Amino acid sequence: MMKDRAKPFIRTNSGISNSFLFYNVDFVVYVEGGNSYTYDQVKLGHYDEDTEDILFWKNVFSIYRDIKKYKFKSVGSKTTLKQLVVDIEGGVISNTIVAMDRDFDKIDISTTNRLIFYTHGYSWENDVWNINTIYIVIQQLSADFLTINNQILNAYTKFLKDITFSVYADSLLAHKSKAFFPRKGHRRLIIESKKSFPEINVNEVEKLFNLKKLNKCKVYNHGLRNQIDIERFCYSHLLGDYCISMVAYVLKQYCSLKSVPIDLVIRCAINQIKQTIINSPDKISYYNSQFT
Repeated sequence: MMKDRAKPFIRTNSGISNSFLFYNVDFVVYVEGGNSYTYDQVKLGHYDEDTEDILFWKNVFSIYRDIKKYKFKSVGSKTTLKQLVVDIEGGVISNTIVAMDRDFDKIDISTTNRLIFYTHGYSWENDVWNINTIYIVIQQLSADFLTINNQILNAYTKFLKDITFSVYADSLLAHKSKAFFPRKGHRRLIIESKKSFPEINVNEVEKLFNLKKLNKCKVYNHGLRNQIDIERFCYSHLLGDYCISMVAYVLKQYCSLKSVPIDLVIRCAINQIKQTIINSPDKISYYNSQFT
């Protein structure tokens, strides 16, 4: 459960710098997730606990820096996090770390401040979810070894194929501070049925292309030119919700589970992040560089 905390009363930059003493930790880590707080509210001590972003970054930090102690705070707003980054890089505040989503930002890890961390993919969902995570979560929650992995793989592969142009378009529009995927109401792009694996609603996607009046040749060329990885840069909530729908469908239809707690599915997926990073040369190289 997310909890809005308002202690300690910081009010100043020095208060933020010294809050690690209040929590008896080495660093206070600010992340996204939860409610959105302004920088002034953060200075007053407002934050949320027990968010998915915190769970993700706790797991990542435990891989690379388990000898340190941290207090994690979700403040929701990336704008607020960027204000913290400015003060960290300017030496205004200390004993503070910021960890946030990459989105479509151009990140040069070799020059990034050692107290600033970014996800490898668009968001933490992109780092967590892939076909192997789907397999593992289903196995853990079903306590069974299913024989339909090829069917799951085919459905997941089709999902990635069906959203390829859309992810290219999302990247193209991001350069104009716009988006292709609706940030609210994106679930209408996923067709869920009791009789078949979840899939992308290609008709709704086509409507979005018509609405945005995008030139598909231009979109396609942008995607190829920038070598956009679909799984890595798909809008995170769409990817995450599709994978959750896949897990829920399989557990209900093939394992006779009557209900599938979404929170449990997400936590099981996040719990696999160490193995997910180890199994991905790109991810392990990326995070090794950040935490070195």
